[in-house]
Parts: sequence; C-alpha cells; structure tokens
Amino acid sequence: MEGSMFTPENTHLNVRFVEAALHASMVSRSDRSGNITYVNRNFEKVSGYSREELVGQTYAMVNSGVHPPTFWEEMWHTINHGNIWHKEVCNRARDGVLYWVDAFVYPYLNEDGELIEFFSIHTDITQSKHQQQALAKSNIFLQAILNSTNDIYFLLSPDRKLLNINDAGKRNLTEFWNKKVGEDYETAIVNAYDSSMGAWNDFNRALMGEIVELEVELVRTADNEKIWHHVRQVAVYDEHGLIVGVSIVLSNIHDRKLQELRLQESEMLYRAILNSMNDIYFLLSPQLKLLRVNQLGLKLLEQHWGITTVQEIEQQIRGLFELQPATREAVARALKGEEIALETKIVRPDGTAVWCWINNLPVYDDDRNIIGVSVVLTNIHTRKMQELEIEAKNQALTEIAWSQSHEMRRPVASILGLLQLRLAQVPMISHDEFMTHLNTMTNELDLIIRKNVERTYRTSQ
Repeated sequence: MEGSMFTPENTHLNVRFVEAALHASMVSRSDRSGNITYVNRNFEKVSGYSREELVGQTYAMVNSGVHPPTFWEEMWHTINHGNIWHKEVCNRARDGVLYWVDAFVYPYLNEDGELIEFFSIHTDITQSKHQQQALAKSNIFLQAILNSTNDIYFLLSPDRKLLNINDAGKRNLTEFWNKKVGEDYETAIVNAYDSSMGAWNDFNRALMGEIVELEVELVRTADNEKIWHHVRQVAVYDEHGLIVGVSIVLSNIHDRKLQELRLQESEMLYRAILNSMNDIYFLLSPQLKLLRVNQLGLKLLEQHWGITTVQEIEQQIRGLFELQPATREAVARALKGEEIALETKIVRPDGTAVWCWINNLPVYDDDRNIIGVSVVLTNIHTRKMQELEIEAKNQALTEIAWSQSHEMRRPVASILGLLQLRLAQVPMISHDEFMTHLNTMTNELDLIIRKNVERTYRTSQ
C-alpha cells in the first residue's frame, strides 16, 4: 500500500510518532465509517467540545460548511484506498468561531492489509491562515488602489527585477517608452533606465534609503512630444527593516508644469515691466502689509529715507497713510472697489516736500474678491511747481489788470468830459482850451499804459 505509514512492520515507530504528536497537535482516531473513537486534549481545547461529546460522533460536529462536498469526496477516496490525505481544513468550534488546521489523515492497516481505522493529526494554523488571508486581502486592496490611479507605479528589486506594476504602468509603458512592449514590461523599464542619464544613480540612492524626487520629461513615441512627469523613488522594507526593493511612482504633471512655466514667464515679464517703470509701485494687503515693491521704489526709499528692509518699508508706508487722511481714505475706498487718484505732498526726512500723483486701484483674485491695493506714485513735482508758478503769475496779472482798469479810467473819463464840453450845443470851452486839456490827458493816459505794460512784463517773467 504505497503512501501508508501505519503498518505492522513499523508499529514501534508509529507509537513513538503518535506520542510526540499528542503533545504538539490535535490528534484523533475514527473507525472506517468516520465515527470518532479518540481525541486528545489539544483537540478538545481548540474545538471547544469535550471528549465525551465527540467520541461516537462524526467529524460533522466540527464541519464549518466552508468546503464543498467534492472536497470531502476526494478525502474519502484517498484514505479508503490506503493513501495519506493532506489538506488545509476550516473547522467550526463549539462557540461558532472558525479555525484552520493543517490536516493529515493516515489510514491504518492490519497485518493482512485491511483498512481498520484512521488517524488524524491536525496542526492549528488559524493565526497564520488569518495572516495569509489578511495579506491576500491587503494585496487585493493595494492592487485595486494602484490600478485605480492614473499614476504609473512599479516595484523593482535590488537586482532590477520587476516585482509589481499597475495597470496604468502597463498602459503608459507602451505609450511613452516602447510601442511594441507587449508583456515584457521589465525589459521596457530597464531599457528606459539605461537610456536616461543618471536614472540608475537615482535608483541606487533610493536603495540606500534616500527618498528621491525629480521632475522629468518623457518622450511619447506616438508624436515625440515631451510630457512632464514627477518621479518619486522610495525604498521598500521588509518586516526586519531590510530594503527589498524600490517603489517608483510617475505622476503626469504636464498641465501643471506648463502652467507653472507660463506663470514663471508671466512673473518675469511682470517684474520686467514693473522694474522698467519710472514710477514707484507697491502692492498692499488690506492690512497694509507690503506684498510687492518695484526696483525704483526700493531705490528711492533707500536714497531718500535710508530704508532697506521690508519691515522698514512697511513702517514708512503705514506712516504715510496714517499721517495723511486723504491718502488713508483713498486706500480705504480702493479696498471697497473704487479707483482713486489724488495729488499730495510727501515730506522727506530732510524736510523737503515732493508733489506726487497717487493712483490707488483695487486688486482682485480669480473669484473677484479684493485681496489688496495697487499703488502707483508718480513724481509730478516739477510739473506741479510750474502749474503753481503759472497760477501765481495769472493771479498777479489779474491784479495788475484790475488796477490798470482803475488807473486808466480817470484820464479816459476826463477826455470824455472835455468832448462833451466842446460838443455841447453852446460850446462851454474854447478850441484852444480843449486842445490844451486833451493833450495833457492823452499824455497822462500814455504814461499809465507804459507803466502797466512794464509791470505786466516783469510779472510774466
């Protein structure tokens, strides 16, 4: 009977074996019909049934119902033919809890080769089985998570063997590295690393425990377009803390990277425009915190105020807006959405006052929320002083004209009076007297006009 170990020829060995098994395993015996004739203490302990409850019953007492009928049919076929049956079996204890055993069923034959009974030796593997099931479940969940992402994921062993790869990795390997990759993903990955300068150095750094992150451009084979990816390589450890591989994740960041590059270009252009301005520009938060200032602003603040730090600039700006009500009100109105411009004097530390035109504009975010005030200061001192000078001259000329009108009115009135005396129906003045007085009045008027012309000329200079 090939496969049977319980024969009369090795009875002594059988006894020694059973004695050892009694202390380490769950041991039971049954007759040819499967009725239990003996159980040891371990069997009682694990199953929860006493010996008295089990003896005379079949193993249906602990049947969990997990295994299909064909499972047990195969067992009976094996042992009834005198062969050892070995399987992992799920049983149910008296309290309803399932437990797993590594089961060996040995047919016992008498000296005539007849089947007499069966010996069963079970090793409790519930804990390891649960660990296996948890691990399998965890692996299923992990693979499901990996396959649900569009990121490329693969795991390489220290000797550069592919241990795992997700569905996105399989799809993208074909798209980016080799359109004929087929199922040979390991070769495709190794070739990609071989063709990328420094890639294996990064891999080896990760094998040393370093987290390696970088942004790279992968060339898509279909159109040779370069697609930006973020690559993260992290060492994978076993339960003993030993590195068993490197986890590599590639995330498509192409759109974000293009936006970032455009933003950088926009920022450079923005700075170039600001720094080419002949005006002082700064951006304030609603709390008057300095968010941005251009180079001219920094230069003039340092030149005239000796200010070099952001804190000093903020302090000076706060002082400017707190000491001048009009400026403070303009910023407050700009924070409410108005565009406010005003002309004002800014007094430097040396006491000199400079006329400036200040334009206050509200700054919005993408949701049209006001996040600050853009302030532009234009030096209009020369123009303002010219305006004030012209205004003063115009005022002086107005006063001269006013006085001229009064001075010239007297000789003109005298001339008009002479004319009335001469032209009366009965002349009241002789021709000679008229001419003498007319000459006198005309000379007086001429003198007044020349004096006023001279005064006007001096005022206009």
